Amino acid sequence: MILSIYIILLFFLLSLTNSKVTKTVENENELKSALSSSENELTIKINTKIILNSDIVIDKKFEKLSFIGTSVDTSYIQFSNLTHQIYFKESVQEIEIFYISIFGNIRFENNVDISIDEVNLYGSIDSNFESKSNLIEISNFNYYPSSIYRDNCINLEGNVLLEDSFIYGNSFCQNRLLNYNGLDTYTITIVNTKISGEYECSCVNINNGLNVSIKDSLFEKAYASSSTDGGLYGHALVYVDNFRAENLINYNSNGCAFSLTEDASLYLKGYGIDGLFVYTFESNDNYVSSSNVYLNDLYQLGPNASGSFFWFNDNVTADFKNVTLTNSGGFNAQ
Repeated sequence: MILSIYIILLFFLLSLTNSKVTKTVENENELKSALSSSENELTIKINTKIILNSDIVIDKKFEKLSFIGTSVDTSYIQFSNLTHQIYFKESVQEIEIFYISIFGNIRFENNVDISIDEVNLYGSIDSNFESKSNLIEISNFNYYPSSIYRDNCINLEGNVLLEDSFIYGNSFCQNRLLNYNGLDTYTITIVNTKISGEYECSCVNINNGLNVSIKDSLFEKAYASSSTDGGLYGHALVYVDNFRAENLINYNSNGCAFSLTEDASLYLKGYGIDGLFVYTFESNDNYVSSSNVYLNDLYQLGPNASGSFFWFNDNVTADFKNVTLTNSGGFNAQ
């Protein structure tokens, strides 16, 4: 009898420690109340538009926390102040955000597993993954910056998979639309994704990526201001397959599609571009490999001496195969 009671109590305690709860919320108070609950795994369902008047800082421990809507057209989280954010602190291990539109900002802090699918975001993403190995999977994602100035509108670290998405920038992305730092540890893969600067900002900066893969993707309408160069910076090993870049404009600086520095390496296959191709500076041991490349309308419009096809300094090894170059030139292009 005592043994039976013990077993029943044990199962009861186990059920408490592994509790999984789903809560539907319709306003800010209900959302905050749900986030203060004691469950280890919590799914928050949002079927309507929720207006938030303050930051949502999630510092309670969750093994898994999910925000699930019905569609991007019917489920909204909207901050009344565009500087406010949803802040997932390190205590939240696994995060899911599905079928929802968010007007505001998201910050991730050393979370372990993040999945974003069928989401529209009007704001920014920031992340810090210096102390934990993690995975961020983003798919079917439509991104638009807000009217708040930021150095980088999307700032990612960790292991990242970005696929089947559309990323648009504007002039409020002062440095880059998307900035990635692999911390010499992480990898990023971009597949079947369009990234457009909309003629107002530079597209992508990749730094310290252990392994970088870009496939079946389009970067276009990038505008490099006097303070920015191209899109690829130091300590990155990058593989590009079936990639196209169009309408890359640079009036004041050098390079627009790819800039290599320190010991970055770039491997391209099946690549097309309307704009400046590759530029290296402060090289340590750069390597560029390109095959099946089509280059069109490469013009350097700035006053400084530069190359419209490429500009290499010392310590660079390059291998070009089957390259077609048309309509190249500029004020001081070599």
